[in-house]
Amino acid sequence: MIPKLVLDYSFHRNFIGKLQSNFSEAVDCILLLHLGDIVKFVLDISGEEYAVIDRWMLYVTRNGVKKLTLRVSNDDTYTPPSSIFNCSTLTHLKLSNCVFKG
Repeated sequence: MIPKLVLDYSFHRNFIGKLQSNFSEAVDCILLLHLGDIVKFVLDISGEEYAVIDRWMLYVTRNGVKKLTLRVSNDDTYTPPSSIFNCSTLTHLKLSNCVFKG
């Protein structure tokens, strides 16, 4: 069990580029195969469908995430799903390039 999943730009550059796979497929596989709680989840993302990011956020919030960092570097801004803010285990939250709608 790996309780810390850091899928940042370094991961993308060093791991994904060598496997001839795309980032979203790799993240899907990592989350699908992960067992147990996720203490820390870091995601640096650009160019992905927001529905994909929403799915990943729902997964980590259902799996005990305590520290969540989400850095979105698209030209557009991202509206995080309510599952992030309703997550009872979350103690630290860092969001970049996100907007909140009231």
